[in-house]
Amino acid sequence: MDRERAEAHLRMLAETELRNAARHCADRARVARVAQVLTAVGALDDQVATQIANDFELAFGARDPNLRRYLGQRPPAWPPGPARPARPSTPGGRVVPLGALVPVRAKGVSGEITLLSFAQPASRGLLTMIVRTCSPGQHDPNTVFSVLDFGATDDRGNHYGIGLHGSGFSGPGEWILRLHPDPPRDLRWLDLSTTPGEPATRVALDGRPPDPPEATVSAAATGPGEHFLNALAMRLLAAAGAYPRHMPLNMAGLTFGLAMDGLGDVVTALQACEAISPLSPLPAQLAALCAHLDIRNHGITTPPADSLPDPWRSVLLQFHRGHQAEPARSAATAVALPEVDGIRLTVLGLHDTGDRTVLFMHARGPDVDRWDEQDRWPVIWIRDSAGWWHATRAGGSADEDREVTMDLPVVPPLSRDADWIEVIAAGRSVEVRATLPVRWQ
Repeated sequence: MDRERAEAHLRMLAETELRNAARHCADRARVARVAQVLTAVGALDDQVATQIANDFELAFGARDPNLRRYLGQRPPAWPPGPARPARPSTPGGRVVPLGALVPVRAKGVSGEITLLSFAQPASRGLLTMIVRTCSPGQHDPNTVFSVLDFGATDDRGNHYGIGLHGSGFSGPGEWILRLHPDPPRDLRWLDLSTTPGEPATRVALDGRPPDPPEATVSAAATGPGEHFLNALAMRLLAAAGAYPRHMPLNMAGLTFGLAMDGLGDVVTALQACEAISPLSPLPAQLAALCAHLDIRNHGITTPPADSLPDPWRSVLLQFHRGHQAEPARSAATAVALPEVDGIRLTVLGLHDTGDRTVLFMHARGPDVDRWDEQDRWPVIWIRDSAGWWHATRAGGSADEDREVTMDLPVVPPLSRDADWIEVIAAGRSVEVRATLPVRWQ
């Protein structure tokens, strides 16, 4: 990567837009978009990007009478550039797959809770659970059953309150709950009470699955620039599952700007600073993906490739095959993964509503409050036992302790025939893979 060429490219782009301002055809967002891309891949220092952006905004405002009111105002600071990748380490925290069923009753409605996992990724205790009423479709578990009625007692006689922890794309009755206060790390069991006056259900926490999953760590197969483009492709594919017709780029949650021609700016900037090799097939593959998704005016000048990477092609093929709705089910799939670029990921469980699959995860690390900037996060793919690949779309809620609870829609949804999944978390420096058994309940 050539940092001098990155700075020169951004300055030349700013000068071009200043000249365009005189002709009233400038695009102010282009400079911000490219600056954000170059800092994200580590080609440009955030202080340099901020200075160039400040100078551009002041000069642009001076040329446009309608924008002179911005003079003297400081533009928003750029997000800091990526930290030096951390060396991979052993998994941290504790996670126990459960698969236990707990009866629950309230307001004349009975049902059951499927406990997917108990996790202590840090000091706190998290229970991931799915609530089902006995009359599906007639009651909303979020209103029929209140977590305020839930409580727990551990093997030492300590009592805990339970509250909701995090949010995202979760549907009705999909809960990640937190014990209050934080429990000790060596709990042997919990007596879980869901209904006042009803007997508690004992949940064992000291067992281990017969074949505990193991994670492998390897060096990243791509550089920061290619990782960035792979993250963009992931977002486009995941958004296409939710918005299959004429998908605007803002629906994909892209953080570098919402203009259709923004993709061309991204590719050009990465090529200019040699963040991606001139021989890299990814620009042509990204152009081909846009053609498959009917995304026009994307601005990528490289001719589309004749073929796509296997994960991209697999997802597209499943779009054409369609998905057959099936009864809802869950799987107690859980594992703590090794660190990826300073972020520790814990898989908490898997749930399928029949037309939608969600992978529950927990993350902690220095930058988890920026979980929605997927170009800076690990790219999380899923490959199932039939060989099909699935994209994911991040959603979650960060808290003050540099932790985030995430529920990732799996696109397309998993098939009932899947009896294992491989979770691939690809970062800028390392890639982690873990194969997890899927036993649907």
